[in-house]
Amino acid sequence: MDLSIITATVAVIVAIIAFGQWLNSRNQLKLSLFEKRYAIYEKVASYLAEALQNGRIAVGADIEFLRDTKRVHFLFSGDPVIKSLISDIYKKSVELHCLQQEEQSVSGEERSKNIEKQRIIKNWFDSSLNNLEAMFDEYIKLEH
Repeated sequence: MDLSIITATVAVIVAIIAFGQWLNSRNQLKLSLFEKRYAIYEKVASYLAEALQNGRIAVGADIEFLRDTKRVHFLFSGDPVIKSLISDIYKKSVELHCLQQEEQSVSGEERSKNIEKQRIIKNWFDSSLNNLEAMFDEYIKLEH
């Protein structure tokens, strides 16, 4: 057998193996990114669900939420919708927590206004939770 045919055959085999390794590495990167993005999605969903279920923001939960979602900008390619969602959840959580603390010390019309503001925030949380999947949809797919 001619040496040039053997060399060409080996080169083709090496190229096929290299291409397969490249595909495998690319898929591993996609999987890793998916897992990190899905963890953020789950954190947001569970935070909103817990706030709605309990009707309150536990002391320190808002800071923990912010800490757990700090990588959003990098994981979601700087998507302004996702970044804004996280920021709005945090701001509304702080506002709700303040309103709930204030509720104890007000009465009459002020208390009614306070409760109405809380209801508006909780409705926003509910709406955000219901739309969460659509917001994250393009990022939590494993496509090949």
